[in-house]
Amino acid sequence: MGVGDGRRAEGFYRQALEIRERLASAEPDSMEAQRDLSIAYSRLGDLSLWLGDIEQAERFYRQDLGIAEQLARANPSDAEARRDVTISYERLGDLRLRE
Repeated sequence: MGVGDGRRAEGFYRQALEIRERLASAEPDSMEAQRDLSIAYSRLGDLSLWLGDIEQAERFYRQDLGIAEQLARANPSDAEARRDVTISYERLGDLRLRE
């Protein structure tokens, strides 16, 4: 896949993010909607990293982490929510290894 494909993919990921932001805003108490938003940020972080934009990747990963931490605090017995936090930290750690 070339960089052109990555740029086209970015448009689709951003459209998904916009939809997930609207859904999360409409249902702020929905753990599923919030988690979907977190995943959208993570995917954009992955894509930004693939495209070589480390700073943008970090911004997306930090947004993902913020949501994941909120969900884990709100649902301390939810193993999936805690796992999502660890994955977010791992992505940020992997990012630092690339610098």
